[in-house]
Amino acid sequence: ADYELRAARMNRIMQELAPLLRGHHLVVMEGPAYGVKGAVGVFDRAGLWWDAYRKLRKGGFLVGVVPPTLLKRYATGKGNANKTGVVAAVTRLCPDIEIADDNQADALILRLMGLHQLGTPAVRVPKSHTTALDGCAWPARMQ
Repeated sequence: ADYELRAARMNRIMQELAPLLRGHHLVVMEGPAYGVKGAVGVFDRAGLWWDAYRKLRKGGFLVGVVPPTLLKRYATGKGNANKTGVVAAVTRLCPDIEIADDNQADALILRLMGLHQLGTPAVRVPKSHTTALDGCAWPARMQ
């Protein structure tokens, strides 16, 4: 295991994230997926997740955290939907946006959830989907 290489990768990810945040005050992150297998990758992602969370908060951002099951419920109505189901739901919700993969679909759903929580929903989803917002960790200043 090359720890320096993995640390450098995490630093690069954080540097690439910074310009994307300019002009925004809320960042919505997907919460940890505790059931994921693959010890090294899980370990690295956990470190990166906490590093990003701490730096965002220190930078003055409001940070919302959405558990993976609630991301899926907002998108599809089912907390146990698979990746293909989430991509299909995103494609239906936002037909004008090209989605390259399930990571982009997840990111778009997180954005939509943040906008909805801010009171400016960008898409219409059934009430059964919006109940997912209730179980997320939203910053106190938003509520």
